[in-house]
Amino acid sequence: DFDNDVDTDVFVWSSESYTGGRLFRNDTVGSNFLKVLLAGLPPNTAASGARVHATIGEQTQMREVMITSNFISQAPVEHLFGLGVASQVDALTIEWPNGKISEFGPVSSNQVLFVNEADQ
Repeated sequence: DFDNDVDTDVFVWSSESYTGGRLFRNDTVGSNFLKVLLAGLPPNTAASGARVHATIGEQTQMREVMITSNFISQAPVEHLFGLGVASQVDALTIEWPNGKISEFGPVSSNQVLFVNEADQ
């Protein structure tokens, strides 16, 4: 989310191009979302290895915190769930790297939810 407007943008960089890189902005409007930010315990303060599950009705989406998941790039540490027309996430489950489970729900859409492992 390059411009922090809660939709996924893509930046492509090429070492073989004289232009360097190109940003593809997503300017979609009208869909609901939930953005989840995790704070893990030291030394793993980015909560690498944690899994976040968002269940809406019968469907579940999962995001995993992976710090070095791509060649010469990094996956974002915040997790964006597209909810479409759903006004809430029915159940949000976090599997922390140490095996601890945190459960929330229902969680209202269109917000940034910050979860600190130390508070769980």
